[in-house]
Amino acid sequence: MKRSIWRLLAAMIALAPVASAAAEKPVSIALVHGAFVDASGWQLVYNLLSADGYEVLVVQNPTITLDGDVAATKRVIANAKHPVVLVGHSYGGGV
Repeated sequence: MKRSIWRLLAAMIALAPVASAAAEKPVSIALVHGAFVDASGWQLVYNLLSADGYEVLVVQNPTITLDGDVAATKRVIANAKHPVVLVGHSYGGGV
């Protein structure tokens, strides 16, 4: 998880000039956790993106069935105010 967060942060820094375009066309960011963790693993990323002005939605999947996790993710996406950038860690990428 730590390695993935660092990679995400490195990508965000590398794409910093692109972030200004996000201010012109707002996007919502939905974060989906992996199979053996919960949504609290996204706290640091949530704080950073929220501080930059993004609407950040964190999915808390029940991780009982794939269908249930897909349904939970769809519900969160349906509540987004803007077009969604979906970020999944590990199992969350398959959801």
